[in-house]
Amino acid sequence: PENHSSISPSPTSSRSNFSTSSLFPPFPSCTLSLEVIQIEKLLVSLLSNVDCEKLSPPLCARIYSCSRHIVELYQHLTKVTHASLRTAPHAAMILHNDHLFLANSLMTLSDSCLHRFHPSQRSFVSFLSYVPSLQQEAETIVSATLVSQRKNIIECLQVMEGLQFTDRSEREATVSRGLTQVELLVTARADSLNTTLPDQICFQ
Repeated sequence: PENHSSISPSPTSSRSNFSTSSLFPPFPSCTLSLEVIQIEKLLVSLLSNVDCEKLSPPLCARIYSCSRHIVELYQHLTKVTHASLRTAPHAAMILHNDHLFLANSLMTLSDSCLHRFHPSQRSFVSFLSYVPSLQQEAETIVSATLVSQRKNIIECLQVMEGLQFTDRSEREATVSRGLTQVELLVTARADSLNTTLPDQICFQ
């Protein structure tokens, strides 16, 4: 997929079965951005450098703090870009997938790297605090996108207002154009969702 500036998902990301790594359970088949895959790999790579037998507690704590800052930066940047994606439903749904993918990774990341930290640090090493906000933001993205698409459909139907004041042939032509626009819009959005979201969401 094409790499974009900031944290904005690529609309050309390919659909594939992507397993986060051998440390994590597989994530459902869906479209993900290159950015979130790189972030997940960066977190795994960064935390794999923690070694309580070789590194001091302060250095281990610094690596942990850095990894949390990466997650927080991702959340901040995606909130900034989300508003601009409401008119691009395909990109918005990729962002939705990215949030759930990262939440899924963080749920097991704590346990998988816990043994690398000093015993005195293991009680506070966790990424679970980010999971609810990532899941909530994913839900918000879907809701906002659906509201935006509903608005587009209403706008297509508004061309039929005042038809009682026109002759029959004009009414029929206007209604036909309006319904055709709605059909094309709904079909395009459905195709976009079916090729982007996890299968269990699309086909439930």
